[in-house]
Formats: sequence, structure tokens, C-alpha cells
Amino acid sequence: MESKMNCENCRNLKVGKFNFQELKIKWDDIYSPTSITEGYEKRMIRESDKTGKPFEMIRMRFVYCNLGVLSRFYIIRGKAPLKPKTSMQGCKLYT
Repeated sequence: MESKMNCENCRNLKVGKFNFQELKIKWDDIYSPTSITEGYEKRMIRESDKTGKPFEMIRMRFVYCNLGVLSRFYIIRGKAPLKPKTSMQGCKLYT
């Protein structure tokens, strides 16, 4: 029986704050040749509209797997960035 695994103690899990261009670069480093989805840009545009800041100035915090095991970057909301990610169950790279 496979146990559920929480990735919060995995040293491959990282937290970073990126504007959209920085996020695209990090995404390409991890997931190339798969392109970043348009949802990240749309979310940052909405944040820009909401705050009145220029799009280029919008920086958001994300949690991600540095080895690309998680299928995406997760936006951090609130103060607790590390929650169990279902795709980490049974991760062979969990350390």
C-alpha cells in the first residue's frame, strides 16, 4: 500500500518570487521543450489590473519542484506555501 507523501520537506521543492519574464525563464529551465501556459500571464495581468501596477512590476511567489516532478508552478497564497501536492505521491526523487 502506497502512503501519501507530503513534499514540504523535500530539498527539491523551492519557493521563488518572479515577474512574468523571470517565471518564463525558470519554466524553460525546468520544463523545456514544453512552453509555459497562458494562465500564468493572465493571472499576472489580473493582478496588475487589481493593484494598478505595471505588468512588468508584478512579482508573485511560487512553489515548484526544481527537478520538474510537479507538473506546474503553484502560486503561493497567504502565509503557508507548502501543502501536500498530489503529484508527489510515490515520488522516486523525494529526499
